[in-house]
Amino acid sequence: MLIYSINPLRSNSNKLLSFAYRKPLYSVVLFLAGLILTITVVGSLFSVSVPLIGSQTSTLPADLTKGITLRVLMNAGFQYPFLLAIVASGLCIGARIYHKKLEE
Repeated sequence: MLIYSINPLRSNSNKLLSFAYRKPLYSVVLFLAGLILTITVVGSLFSVSVPLIGSQTSTLPADLTKGITLRVLMNAGFQYPFLLAIVASGLCIGARIYHKKLEE
């Protein structure tokens, strides 16, 4: 994307853009899919409810804690790097749309 942004009207810039604009979007989507898959697998294997966003008190199963009741407060949330990745994905898609207007 950086090489494309220096000179978007060159002959090879369309190839650079079509290769590069999807990569940030793929990373965000694959990260979310892996996160949701991990939460689902942990929830089904260990009977523990893990939040994706927010806080929640979970009780661990007695067979994992040898008969002791154990409650755990879990906090989850997305931080600025993830939000920055979403913004970068949006800007890359915007660059692709804008490049189509430059070609016309």
